[in-house]
Amino acid sequence: MTTTPTAFKTAVSTAASIAILSSLSLGADQPASFDGLQLPLDAIGMLEVPGPDYPRLWAEDDLNDHKGGAMRIAVPNDVSATPLTHGTWERMPNGRLLWRLIVTAPESKHVNVAFEDWHLPASGEAWISSIDGRYILNRIPPADNVNDGELWSALVFSDTAVIEISVDAHERNELIENTTLTKVNAGYRGFGVDETRGSSESCNIDVECPLGDDWWNEIPAAGVYTINGSLTCSGSMINNTANDETPYFFTADHCGISTGNDQSVVVYWNHQNSTCRTGGASGNNGNGQYNQYTSGSTWLADNSNTDYTLIRLNSDPNPSYGVTFAGWNRSNSTPTAGGVSIHHPNCAEKRISSVQTVYANGPYWGVNWDQGRTYYGSSGSPLFNGNHQIVGSLCCGSSFCTNDSDDFYGRSISQSWSGMSSYLDPTGSGVISCDTLNPYGDGGGGSGACCTTNGTCVPNTNQNTCDTVGGTFYPGTACADVTCGQTDPTGACCLTSGSCIGNVSSEACNSAGGDYQGDNSNCGSVTCEQPDPT
Repeated sequence: MTTTPTAFKTAVSTAASIAILSSLSLGADQPASFDGLQLPLDAIGMLEVPGPDYPRLWAEDDLNDHKGGAMRIAVPNDVSATPLTHGTWERMPNGRLLWRLIVTAPESKHVNVAFEDWHLPASGEAWISSIDGRYILNRIPPADNVNDGELWSALVFSDTAVIEISVDAHERNELIENTTLTKVNAGYRGFGVDETRGSSESCNIDVECPLGDDWWNEIPAAGVYTINGSLTCSGSMINNTANDETPYFFTADHCGISTGNDQSVVVYWNHQNSTCRTGGASGNNGNGQYNQYTSGSTWLADNSNTDYTLIRLNSDPNPSYGVTFAGWNRSNSTPTAGGVSIHHPNCAEKRISSVQTVYANGPYWGVNWDQGRTYYGSSGSPLFNGNHQIVGSLCCGSSFCTNDSDDFYGRSISQSWSGMSSYLDPTGSGVISCDTLNPYGDGGGGSGACCTTNGTCVPNTNQNTCDTVGGTFYPGTACADVTCGQTDPTGACCLTSGSCIGNVSSEACNSAGGDYQGDNSNCGSVTCEQPDPT
């Protein structure tokens, strides 16, 4: 680990280029430094950790993936950095103070950070973004403070991220005393970055396909999550008999959530492809988004024999995400026919697999698949019976697209009910089953398509979500059946600094004094003129 002032080349390293990004994709709610009035990024302190050793990591994964456990996607790096010891302070024009720190893990595919000492002052506001400003995590307000005093970020899809915190001047010391960056995790696979090693097996079926048509009340409940910023599994929101939208999340014990790391859980919602891909294409990287997530949780119960863990998320998912609460069934009888599993193979876009046969096998339900299979990263995903109720979570198995082998799901809801009954049946009703709760009406998160203002289509969303982004809503419609308006073409823009920014319209490039390189051009295929050295 090294700490240095920033002296580096990046696609975007000037105030002008940050201003372009701001005008393209951000509203008023954006990092304070994006106004272009602060110190340039090359004046901000940097903390560097080692990047991934890809050959070694891939070799380890080839040996370890089949042993079970959560799938590794990043290498953790321990650090210790505070606003007193690292980074750069400055006073903003409005009198507030701004602290920024750049963290980098060279050649990584994504990074995430953790503050295991965290309490934002009342006037504070924090942001984390990629160095080029293209990936900006949700604003972090004081309301996100938790009793455990930790903050674990979502993924930033870059090898370099900028952390910034602004506070009123009189709360500077409070921030310093309660803020310690302890982890910078270097990502090397998963979440669509496995260009050379595939995303998921090609027989796995997008939830947008016809197989998912009858399951749009349950599909929004399923999510993929990270633990400790380095491991990942699947799981699902789960309902309770009070139908009160308590954010209970159900997954597998072997994924490793405990009282020691429950605050590190970050759940991603609606990470799914916008269309149904068939044939080999369904195994490739899709176009799923990563900007809907919920951070932090509290461990409630688990059982290693039936392989389940129940946690409560620290906060409710944003209503605009359309997250639903899956039903459950605790009967010991063999689950009704017509069931499915909804999962994230290789933590890729959400897939659905249909059950051919299911049978009891000790503490597990054995499953043989009809359509689709599971893969590394699917661990913890829910098994639904034909009545759309969870009966277990994925423990283990040897099912892949290349075979017809079985998977095994813990029979936890029936055999370990005593550990979760106070949470899932708070009314003491004693019922055997509970149906899915969809707070958004029929179809839930999948009630229609939304054409956004930039011409893209968001599938399986609801009216409220679409209205939030200023889109046009088409109820009961798939993206494949609508044509969204097209935006102006974009391309690469060479800035006067010699750096390049991609996906910029000609108008935006020219307004920043740049040289537009043509429609559909990209920074990888153009050479920008470099300024004379000074």
